Amino acid sequence: MPPSAGCRSTSTASVAASDTPKKGPPVHEGTDLEAARARSIVDRARDAIVSINSAGKILDFNREAERLFGYTGAEVIGADVSILMPSPDRERHADYVARYERTGEARAIGRIRDVRALRKNGETFPAELAVSELRLGDERLYTAIVRDVSAYRAATESLKRERDFSERLIETTPFIVLVLDRDARILRFNRKMTEITGYGLAEVHNENWFERFVAPRDEEGVRAIFARAVSGLPVRGNVNPIRTKTGEQRI
Repeated sequence: MPPSAGCRSTSTASVAASDTPKKGPPVHEGTDLEAARARSIVDRARDAIVSINSAGKILDFNREAERLFGYTGAEVIGADVSILMPSPDRERHADYVARYERTGEARAIGRIRDVRALRKNGETFPAELAVSELRLGDERLYTAIVRDVSAYRAATESLKRERDFSERLIETTPFIVLVLDRDARILRFNRKMTEITGYGLAEVHNENWFERFVAPRDEEGVRAIFARAVSGLPVRGNVNPIRTKTGEQRI
């Protein structure tokens, strides 16, 4: 069985017995060099890489895994990989592996999953987990690539809060907020627009603003102002009545 990326291998040359044995140079198969190259690649990876066997015992633990989880490789090699998981995954992991090897039903292998991971100091963090499988004869080895997504999740939550705040401002302002594309098609408007016109957005979405809401006598002037705005030219404020669902005009 070929050595793993984290193991050293030595080879010995056998010499046939004779009356005058001759010493020859040792046979080098390059396995030490290949293992060193593989070790270097794994240790320079920007993601944590953890390899285990089918019993869940950790076989390899790269430098980023040491930084991410807070353990040294010496502390975890041979330990059960469940030490890197909070409950309830810690208690369920052995059953997950056993079920997969029994049924072939993959829940984590070959896909990216969002999980919680556990550091040595007891802190949990959100992570993306990708697991691959390697079969060497009857033996199965699993390699997990783990990426800490704490910063990404924090940024996403911050953007969501800002978006929600902006949405509340748009919906509660006492003024009309209207969004058109360059062709004056209606993309969205706020609650105040619905209150004044009687139209819900779904009723007029993608319709032409001028044709639906602007009175014919005002259309030429409003179109000219809109064209200047779309071209990036400065425009002055404009006040014009808009047509409502009942046909009346309101300002």
